[in-house]
Amino acid sequence: MSSSSLPPEAWRRPSACDRWEVRDVVGHLILGAELYQSVISRGLQGNTAPLEGFPQAGTVNAASAAPLFDQMSVARRESLGDQLLSTFTATSDQLHQILARCGPQDWETLCYHPAGVLPVRLFVALRLSELVMHGWDIRSRLEPDAHLGPAGGKLRPDLIKGSRLSVPTFGTGNIVGKWPFKSPFWPLKPKIIPVPSEVGNRC
Repeated sequence: MSSSSLPPEAWRRPSACDRWEVRDVVGHLILGAELYQSVISRGLQGNTAPLEGFPQAGTVNAASAAPLFDQMSVARRESLGDQLLSTFTATSDQLHQILARCGPQDWETLCYHPAGVLPVRLFVALRLSELVMHGWDIRSRLEPDAHLGPAGGKLRPDLIKGSRLSVPTFGTGNIVGKWPFKSPFWPLKPKIIPVPSEVGNRC
């Protein structure tokens, strides 16, 4: 089932993300695409300052930042009304266009993120992980036989243990930060991605 064919009631169905409906997950992905567009564009111009309303880089962790992002994601979804899907498509395309214009000299350029100042290349990895994980959050509630295909397994990132930034590195080295990834979707031993029966933490 594609999102373009969802009946209206499906958008209000609980997702696998605790307390979020399907439409809230899409709002979260829109917010993420818009955030990444802004911080990458600014970073490529040498600006790593936080966006208005966001904390200083590296001053929060996933738990302390969750209330802010929960509120912003739901507010963004509410503001879009029936334009949720078209906005998701548009913002995703805009982010892809920004990344497609990046040359080899751009991938190590530092950009703002609440977890710390990160290189552009890590935003690609983060976005891929979000799309895989949140795609499952939605599909697992709409399709009884939903599962991750072989492509999902290939996106399995190496993670940094403990209280450091748990983000995909794709063989590019570890990044110090404070963003522990709590979803059971990402086990610490990198082999395959098991599909969990439930995602208990807000993603």
